Amino acid sequence: MFLFLAFLAFPSAAEDPETWLVATSSGTVLLLADDGSSRALAAGDRLEAGARIRTMSGGRAVLARGEDVITMSPGTDLVIPAPQPGFGTRVIQAVGRAFYEITKGAAPHFEVDSPYLAAVVKGTKFEVSSDAAAGDAVRVLEGRVEVRNLRDGRSAPVNAGQVGRVRSADSAGVEVEEQTTDSGGNGNTHGGGAGPRGNGSGGGEP
Repeated sequence: MFLFLAFLAFPSAAEDPETWLVATSSGTVLLLADDGSSRALAAGDRLEAGARIRTMSGGRAVLARGEDVITMSPGTDLVIPAPQPGFGTRVIQAVGRAFYEITKGAAPHFEVDSPYLAAVVKGTKFEVSSDAAAGDAVRVLEGRVEVRNLRDGRSAPVNAGQVGRVRSADSAGVEVEEQTTDSGGNGNTHGGGAGPRGNGSGGGEP
């Protein structure tokens, strides 16, 4: 309901395709500067390329750009790097958990990079979690996401109902497993399910 109301309240969040809007926020949400300073973000603030956003403990934020929506959970660090790539949009999620609702396009146009993996999509609904102990995971709710191991470049398609994981900086390829329970903060609850389906260099389109 929180996300739905946020979307209705800001139907034209992105007149500028490079600019995101803070649709809603609660708790402490900060915009971090290169010099180490920070300021609090609130609903209605605009975020240009180069912005770094951090939700503190208990803080949440919904970022919107047109029909694209990112919901940041507490303890998440997100960067919108500058410049943006020619193919579309790239964000860097250094830590934490965020849910992405991305509009569909004819070709891959949206990428999320975490420390160990990259998730590339044409448009879908998915969650990325990054945790120093558990590694990085992509949980797909709708459509398909191409998940790539940033160390060795191997990738695998992850479909709705599946989780793609890269557990550490030394991991090879991408583990793909079925979701068995609702994911927690870092997706560990999936581990008791069907188990890894492969560490593939799989093909398929995102």
